[in-house]
Amino acid sequence: MKHMKILLSILAFLLFACSGENSAGGNSNNIEEDPSVITATNVNNSSSLIATVKAELYWETYDPSFNSGYDILAETSYQDNSFVLELPVTPTVHLRSINVPDDYTVSDKTAKWTNGVIINAYNKEGNEVGAFSLTGDGIVYWIYVDKDVRVKGETRGLNEEENKEYIEKFDLDLKEGWNVMYINNSIGENESINTFTTKKTANTNYYWEFKPNDMTSSSAAIIKNNVSALTFYSIKT
Repeated sequence: MKHMKILLSILAFLLFACSGENSAGGNSNNIEEDPSVITATNVNNSSSLIATVKAELYWETYDPSFNSGYDILAETSYQDNSFVLELPVTPTVHLRSINVPDDYTVSDKTAKWTNGVIINAYNKEGNEVGAFSLTGDGIVYWIYVDKDVRVKGETRGLNEEENKEYIEKFDLDLKEGWNVMYINNSIGENESINTFTTKKTANTNYYWEFKPNDMTSSSAAIIKNNVSALTFYSIKT
């Protein structure tokens, strides 16, 4: 049941993130050149309220009791519908063990990773006004690993109310440091497939979008509430 909730949250997030018109956004085809630098240009649906952009990382701890929060990894100004964020080479953040189902393949079980980086927008008063996403046929995230590791596997779950099977596939070849991860979604009549991969789909363009908090969907809340989709199975450190 817990895993099914994660699958559903991923689906909801992907549908939300890819719902906007992206043809006007900045084309970002070179995002893998240096994953430690996040560059956005010609952001679609921009706002004059945005003054500052922050790269944030959600974390959770369970020992001795549950605690959670957000670490600010990088901060920059927002100008001309653009920003550049330089992530720390070795972030002092909460790393998680790669706790995946037993039938998954993990090349180095001592490796640890982070959740996906969340990119939020703030006004000049320091109040959060929305969030940014890099979208195309899916959604793009930046994650950090402390050593090279490959993670592969597949999980299936049935939503009996919808009579639909939800399939989650991992095909990650992560290098020590920051990595670009693509979450792609394919929806059919009887199944929905989410693929976590480090392999960019050929001939796919990605575009930056800004989602303001005052939208009916409460965009930043959706992004933060669904960050559990990016914790994978790394629930406990």
